[in-house]
Amino acid sequence: MTAFLGAFALVAMMSTTITKPTPEREPNKCTHWRGTVSGNDPSVSVTATLCPAAKSRVTGTLVWESKRSGTNTRTLEGTRSGGAFTLRDVALTGTPNPGWVFCKIDRYDLVLSGDDKLDGTYHSSACRDNATIELARVR
Repeated sequence: MTAFLGAFALVAMMSTTITKPTPEREPNKCTHWRGTVSGNDPSVSVTATLCPAAKSRVTGTLVWESKRSGTNTRTLEGTRSGGAFTLRDVALTGTPNPGWVFCKIDRYDLVLSGDDKLDGTYHSSACRDNATIELARVR
């Protein structure tokens, strides 16, 4: 009986599957930004998150806050080439204040200066709005 149990234990040890540890996930490569937008409403504060996607694609969000026009969240999509970002709104949710309307932005053109500054413009045909954007990286 002892020989049987010993042989059983040996077979059990030999049939144990050895698995490699799963590699750790890459750290989140999204960047976070805070700044201003000055267009039809020159008093907008924004926070943005930009995340690399497949190839040169970029996704993200832009949260818009203004006592004058209201608040909204924009879902962004676009591309990055070196330090240049070209984005657009693919979704928009929010609550405009009375007398204001929110429109999707057709095109954001942003340029990275160093690692900490992202500046540029946007254009919205629907709202006839051309704005400047100034963002600083949040660490």
